[in-house]
Amino acid sequence: MLGAGAIAVLLIAFTRPAGAWAQDPPSIPPAAEQALEPTEQWVVERWEAVDLWFHTLAVAGVEGRGLLPLYSRQYAQRVRARKDSLGVYPTMLDGAAGRIRRTVDHDDRLAFVHVLPLYFPDASVGDMLAALEAVARQQSGERVLSIPSLRFGTAVVADVFTDSRSRDFLGELVRVMRNEYDAFFREFRAGEVVSRDSGAARQGAAWSDQLARDLADFFARVGLKRGTIVPSPAVGAEGRVVQFDPFGPEGRIVAAGMSIEGVEDGTALNGVLKELCYAVIDRADIVDGDMDRGEREDLRTRAAVRCGAMILQFHAPARLIGYRHQFVTAALPGTAHPSSAAAFESVFPLEPDRLARVKAVIRGR
Repeated sequence: MLGAGAIAVLLIAFTRPAGAWAQDPPSIPPAAEQALEPTEQWVVERWEAVDLWFHTLAVAGVEGRGLLPLYSRQYAQRVRARKDSLGVYPTMLDGAAGRIRRTVDHDDRLAFVHVLPLYFPDASVGDMLAALEAVARQQSGERVLSIPSLRFGTAVVADVFTDSRSRDFLGELVRVMRNEYDAFFREFRAGEVVSRDSGAARQGAAWSDQLARDLADFFARVGLKRGTIVPSPAVGAEGRVVQFDPFGPEGRIVAAGMSIEGVEDGTALNGVLKELCYAVIDRADIVDGDMDRGEREDLRTRAAVRCGAMILQFHAPARLIGYRHQFVTAALPGTAHPSSAAAFESVFPLEPDRLARVKAVIRGR
């Protein structure tokens, strides 16, 4: 089991409705700063187990309560259309969708499900589900062991799903995912997602050769120097970020939405930038102590979206219009002129003093 320090970190994660982490990393020693290049330390990978997990929650219609959607509605619609065309609707997942949605949306303790698969980096579908199944079967106080490379993730999950009710729900999710994988998802991902996707290599090049180079100075200044980007078509505009050892090979793991059509339109890169902005928001100290949870999270989301736009305005202005359009459309579909500054600032308002604090961190002041 995890020690008290690790459990305390988990509790911090639950302060965001999406369960996404955006912690302020320790400062990097000057020697390390000179040795690292952002373009060399960020990698882009596609993980099937992550896609399956988020597919399950997206198809179940899980929404969350934040300003931005946790899961892509377009993705869920695409899946339904494909199942209809194959004559496999409804699968076990479709039958359980309402129960899964109600359970997740009405139990704040289950916010962790929105980042859970990121704690099993590069795990196969079978290995991750076997580890989760072991947690679901455990008795109170029992130590759960799994494949050595999965023990950290397994221990984290075991420390979250501590009562029989939550473990029963985890067990149901595993059963549903096993069925969905065999009945539909495996072939769907291979035919509809991966074949249309330009591949992790192309998206990695888009990151390292374009955005990371444009923002190299900014990343170096705030310590966002390494990590793994995991694009997934089921993820909505509210992405996920978890932080491991900032000096280790993983750094941060960031999951962001991508186009289901497989077109490299900047969707994933914009989503990653917005998620990394939570580190800037934490440094800017814009949250008042008397805010309730909903107010705090709404403010942090608006500030993170505005932060991403300010970074692009300073370092890569050609990308700004696409960024505005993506987030305005996600937050308020049907908004007139979603690429305009006026629409963007109306949907994501931020008081001048808070805006100034965020801007000061971006500029290194």
